[in-house]
Amino acid sequence: MECSPGTRAAGRVELTRGKDKMRHRLRAGPSEVPDESSLEPVSSGGSLQKQKPAGSPAPPPLAYYEYPSLPITKNRKELISLIENHSVVIIRGATGSGKTTQLPQYILDHYNAKNASCNMVVTQPRKIGATSVARWVATQRKCTLGSLVGYQVGLEKMATEHTRLIYMTTGVLLQKLVSTKCLTEYSHIFVDEVHERTEEMDFLLLILKKLLHSNSRYVKIILMSATINCRQFAEYFGHPDSWQDEPCLCV
Repeated sequence: MECSPGTRAAGRVELTRGKDKMRHRLRAGPSEVPDESSLEPVSSGGSLQKQKPAGSPAPPPLAYYEYPSLPITKNRKELISLIENHSVVIIRGATGSGKTTQLPQYILDHYNAKNASCNMVVTQPRKIGATSVARWVATQRKCTLGSLVGYQVGLEKMATEHTRLIYMTTGVLLQKLVSTKCLTEYSHIFVDEVHERTEEMDFLLLILKKLLHSNSRYVKIILMSATINCRQFAEYFGHPDSWQDEPCLCV
């Protein structure tokens, strides 16, 4: 089927206009020419779309946090110094003193202030303890649970690659360490309620000591409890090549 002379003339006019537009865009310079890497294949509507960024969202900014007045507050600087200068630190403090909720945040803010990264885990002997403390800390920091602060209990995990403070049960951490055979996934390991001498706790302490003295020398371990025998744990974690026991602080 042949086109009429008028139809062929209209087609030539549209083709000429299209060429003129292309010449104009090329003369305009690179600022007006789209980059191929920012474009996706032509959609069903025939237009080019910007490519969506890959990966998970950026980590949330660390908001300012005003610490409550708790017994541990007066020892904040001393605690940070002890943890930074020793592999193992033992902390004894009464229930409600702020060991579980405030101390990890001291380290978090300390590293944020010097633009350094950290990845902390805090163990709890029971699931309800890990989840409730994680929710409370996330609420206080005004962040979404699972972003900056998260938890992992059993098969349930509320955390992302940007989580910097995660609460988990003793058993979950034990399984992770048995699998990886190193501690370097974390910069700081807080073992809470360390006085509860269960099988899981005893095995966890055994693995922590073994790995700390072998392939994970730069990881910080903080043992916490209200009724801990400081001397016993200080002697247990003391380095065999040193006459000094690990430091202990009562708050």
